[in-house]
Amino acid sequence: MGVSELSKVSVILPRSDLPEALRELTDFGMFHAAQPDSHTYDDLLDDFSSRSFKIYITLRDLVRDLGLQFKPGIIDILRNGYNVPTEKIYANDWKDFVEGLEKDSQPIIDQLKAMGEKSESLEESVSHDKSMASALEMISDTSIDFQAFSNLKRLKIVIVIVQTNDLDEIKRSLPFALTESSELTSSESIIMVAAHSNDSELLDKVLRSFDAEVFSIPSDLPQNPSDAFKVVAERLSEREKELESSMNALKEIVSQNESKILALYEASNAAYESLESVKRTGDLRWFAVINGFIPTDMNDEFEKRFRDWISTIEPVNRFGHHHGGELVAPTLIKNTSPVSSFEGVTMNQGSPSYGEADPTPLISLVFPLFYGMMFGDLGHGIILLLFGILLMYRKAPGLVEWGRLFFLAGISASFFGLLIGEVFGLEIYNIFPAFGHPVIHFVERVHEIPSINVASLKFLLKISIIFGIFHIYAGNFISILNDVRNHEYTEIIIERVPVVSMYTGFILLMFAFLGTSFQISELFTSMRDTPIFFFWRAVPVATTATVGITLLLGGLVVLVAGKPILIVTGRIPKESVIMAILVGVIDGAIEKIAGFLSNTLSYTRLAILLTVHASLLIVVNLLWGLPLLVALPVVIFFNILVILLEGMIVYIQVLRLHLYEWFTKFYSGSGMAFKSLTPKMIRAQIEWKERAIS
Repeated sequence: MGVSELSKVSVILPRSDLPEALRELTDFGMFHAAQPDSHTYDDLLDDFSSRSFKIYITLRDLVRDLGLQFKPGIIDILRNGYNVPTEKIYANDWKDFVEGLEKDSQPIIDQLKAMGEKSESLEESVSHDKSMASALEMISDTSIDFQAFSNLKRLKIVIVIVQTNDLDEIKRSLPFALTESSELTSSESIIMVAAHSNDSELLDKVLRSFDAEVFSIPSDLPQNPSDAFKVVAERLSEREKELESSMNALKEIVSQNESKILALYEASNAAYESLESVKRTGDLRWFAVINGFIPTDMNDEFEKRFRDWISTIEPVNRFGHHHGGELVAPTLIKNTSPVSSFEGVTMNQGSPSYGEADPTPLISLVFPLFYGMMFGDLGHGIILLLFGILLMYRKAPGLVEWGRLFFLAGISASFFGLLIGEVFGLEIYNIFPAFGHPVIHFVERVHEIPSINVASLKFLLKISIIFGIFHIYAGNFISILNDVRNHEYTEIIIERVPVVSMYTGFILLMFAFLGTSFQISELFTSMRDTPIFFFWRAVPVATTATVGITLLLGGLVVLVAGKPILIVTGRIPKESVIMAILVGVIDGAIEKIAGFLSNTLSYTRLAILLTVHASLLIVVNLLWGLPLLVALPVVIFFNILVILLEGMIVYIQVLRLHLYEWFTKFYSGSGMAFKSLTPKMIRAQIEWKERAIS
């Protein structure tokens, strides 16, 4: 569990064997390609890559234009389950695979393109005929003969369709012409304009200024509007039927080939990505070199598979693999099913670098705990739990992990709901007396309108801060562990340990300050017991404050002076001592101490969000005062709304506590995730024929 040990591997083979070797690497599965910095590509692999990319781009456009859905939506999965058909693609090697993609995809592409172009052409014709029919219908009652207009030599007669509001202004702008108009619709009118042929240019200019549309009947139609309308209407009806038939045929072909189209689309993309990742194979003319990384526990299997070629395997130096120009090792995270569901939280910051601790196992414990505390309600927790079970039951990739997360968060929310005795915002004891009274009497119901119990809220705020203290300590100790594993002992001495010392001193001073009832003057003199962890009172406040200020100032001195001392003694590279001191003061005295306060207090949101959740349910349950038939659906609706709203807000807040309050203490997330040679596919499955190795 955590970051897996990796080995660096290299395979040297004749270039003619590359398709066969790539087949074996694909079948091997856990191989992360690492190409050298070179602009020299293997001609064969570059050709395969280009051809795969061409297929992918063509199918991508086709999938988009046809509106095909690569994966079912969440609502469809929840309603109908996850049932995505898989197409098997058989091939001898990668050469055969790429050629097979071309052979299988081209007929479908050609057929669908031809039918698509035909449908588009018909759509354009139908659209044109609709426009023409609409215009002809408006003037079909007139007895105009358009053919006669073209025979006139001294007169220019045009018919235009204009906005009715512009009609009077157009007539005033044409004093040299005769006009006759008729209203077609409430907003449009038809106007016939007759002018001397010498004024034709001026006539055109005026009409253009009003965006008037000159109407004419195409020469292939009768020039009488009524007769032309009948012809166009009949032609439009025929073309609409032809278009409908064409669209139905296209839909039928798409329906029959949808699974294959999507499988070829995915497989071509996978081929392109795989070939791109290995096409830099060195500068040797006759031999190719493939470099990469594999899990160390698969070394024997790798040697067995590639025994026909020259292969080397060497362990990756966890503490120095990224130095000296070596290839940077990726990070392969392996966690058990419940823990792996929280890898998404880790990946929000980025993959851990090789040699860095994977925080996911600890996140899998803390994340549900924090979520449940902020979402504490037995009823809502059970709903969250059941929703998680539903997602897991549907077995859709991606949703299963969310299902486990919701399942664990639901258990935690139910637990905290039992602690405070709340189910759907109602007191559990009144509904189920067998549960007994709550451990924490969080909601006070002695008055007509329930309210939050202030004493319980204060207690939960204290518990929230305790959780925060332990969480921050865990982050600091993981930081020390990372430095130990990477042999960065100087960093531990001059930064990590001083930070832990300062934080410990800050926490002790905080407890001492609480022990004096917020009286700073008594901080180093009071003999009252310190409320360590708010319930253990054993050490005098003065002693706690003295130890605290000692740890705080001692850590600060080391943080400020440690690096300058190492610079002066020559233990680290030379740089400005004054600048190092200045940075230490700013970083230690200002940023670190202010950060201690803000980071620790930030965890009070655990209790605050619980208060918000309970308060919303108090308001919702006031609706029970309405008649039952009205109250029941309304209360159910608002409970669903609270679950959705609070569920999202709580998730964001827990994520924030991890990303900003916790990860900043130890986690960089600057690593590169391990990526298998061929991406995991859901629509396509490669089946290699005639395996070379039994």
